[in-house]
Amino acid sequence: MVGDAAMMKNPHEERLTALLRKAAGKFANGEIICDLDSDGVGYTCDIRTGLLGTECFDQDDLPTDFSDLLQSTYAWSRIDPRGPAYRMTIELSRLGGEQYRYWWEEDGKRSLSGIVRTISGSMPSFVLRHRFDRELIDVVDDSKILELFLFHVPARFARNELVPASMFELYAVVDWEADTSNGTFDQYFARPTDISGLFAREALYPATLRGLERLGMTDAIALYREAIALYSHFNGRVEQARERIGISAVPRQEESDIMHRYYRDFEEHYRTALADYVRSASPQVWI
Repeated sequence: MVGDAAMMKNPHEERLTALLRKAAGKFANGEIICDLDSDGVGYTCDIRTGLLGTECFDQDDLPTDFSDLLQSTYAWSRIDPRGPAYRMTIELSRLGGEQYRYWWEEDGKRSLSGIVRTISGSMPSFVLRHRFDRELIDVVDDSKILELFLFHVPARFARNELVPASMFELYAVVDWEADTSNGTFDQYFARPTDISGLFAREALYPATLRGLERLGMTDAIALYREAIALYSHFNGRVEQARERIGISAVPRQEESDIMHRYYRDFEEHYRTALADYVRSASPQVWI
């Protein structure tokens, strides 16, 4: 799918061009591909420089102002009726011309076949925020299934849309894995909210257990309950949640091999279990 020009000229194009020409030289020729998103921007360059056009331009030579202008471009693109833009390309000509093209979220929402993937080859995150259906599930990699929950569930709440119980429970499991794998159980139980900042973390404990049950991960259920019991000694919120859920108390322990067992028994198997469940589930599960 070919991008098009903006209905209203991007006021940052002139400055972007000036930065590129200053860094790459007046004989620069090639293309800069830019990913635009509310979570950040990225870009990659395929530019030749020099009188003969044989020298490769190193994109690390671009100043930090370039990324700042991409952020400003994304903010500007939100005012376009099709906006915001999720992709912009800049084509430089040795003759001195530049061409800017844009790909718009509104156009991309209509058909997955017309959506340009990110620089890394992934589905743009705006699609994950707006869609959770069989067509999308069929085209995303297993490794990206968890991102579908991390992007889609918070976006649904932001739009005041109903989140099905099945989706919420699996989101709770994804939240557990994401925070624990990043910073161990210490971080997971110390954080007062989920990683999106939407829910009290202890309010997700029962949903996490139900989500693990959906995935058929009985060993993980036992491990999660044990973790709550262990950490209840160090956090009043966790202790109150333990009592509400009905998890038996255990003696206080200063050391445990629970993280070792987490990596061995859960983390290695969870992503496959999640992907298998999502791909095999009836569409009614997500309603």
